Amino acid sequence: MAAFFDIELNNLMVKTKNIQYDSLTALKIGRMCVDLNFRKKGLGTFLIRVAMRRLLEINERVGCRFLIADIKRGAQPFYKSLGFEVLKEKHNGHIPMYTDMKKQIEIINHPIITFKI
Repeated sequence: MAAFFDIELNNLMVKTKNIQYDSLTALKIGRMCVDLNFRKKGLGTFLIRVAMRRLLEINERVGCRFLIADIKRGAQPFYKSLGFEVLKEKHNGHIPMYTDMKKQIEIINHPIITFKI
């Protein structure tokens, strides 16, 4: 297996004046892994875009707009390059990050990238 990920519906706890809810529905990347032999070939970006597209499908039914992940510190630059932001500092050894799909529509509408294997 070259790579895998799992996703689940979750909630994003919100603490801002601009949003009137305590939490919002979010799609969470539970786990994502790319085999060492297949890294730097676009598979991780491909999986994130698949998750983004899935979120847009779910959004049509339940109003889900955020994609979240608890990531390892070394993966932070990768997620930032895909538009994720730090939600809060380190939590249980991971960094909670999120992206607002309202800002990601442009990226997700580009054709799926190709990867080199």
